[in-house]
Amino acid sequence: DVSIGDISRAEFARSSALTHVEARRSCSENSCYRPHTHSTLSIGFIDAGATTFAGAEGRTLRLEAGDAIVIPSGYVHACNPDDGHWMYRMIHVDQEWLAAQAPCDALVDMIRVLSGPRVRQVVGEVIDLVFADAEEAELVSAFQSLVSVLSDSAPKQTLRADQQVGDLPRLGPVIERLQNDPVNPKVRELA
Repeated sequence: DVSIGDISRAEFARSSALTHVEARRSCSENSCYRPHTHSTLSIGFIDAGATTFAGAEGRTLRLEAGDAIVIPSGYVHACNPDDGHWMYRMIHVDQEWLAAQAPCDALVDMIRVLSGPRVRQVVGEVIDLVFADAEEAELVSAFQSLVSVLSDSAPKQTLRADQQVGDLPRLGPVIERLQNDPVNPKVRELA
């Protein structure tokens, strides 16, 4: 387990059964995340500390210990801890794959902040299964349960995911190249 005393510690795991699924457990004492996007649906859980989620065009959401956040792919955001420290867990999963396993448009149409013991439990179970490199059937079942719990939980806060920064379509070729070019391109070439 990661504790708040383990400053700047992060662990990553990728499922060998479902290679489009990865998890992260982090504990850090700094503000280091600039605005960015993920090509995956991201589900995060704040174990300790607090942050203000900064979305596109200056919109914000408050996240505190016990909150989970669902961020659809491609949404510009940044989260940095208040007072410089926090502990959180993340799941990154291919959004189209997840929608095929357990259809729920509600998870991909907006950013959602959720809370409650059941949300914490199922997010934790999926992350633990990824770190344990569980079999495909067990992971699929866990993700189906996760989508069910997330879609049945009333959000504390939301932001529409379709209100993006106007330049995102122009970034498509850059993101495509970063994801698919076997050689890491130089920044000047991407620009």
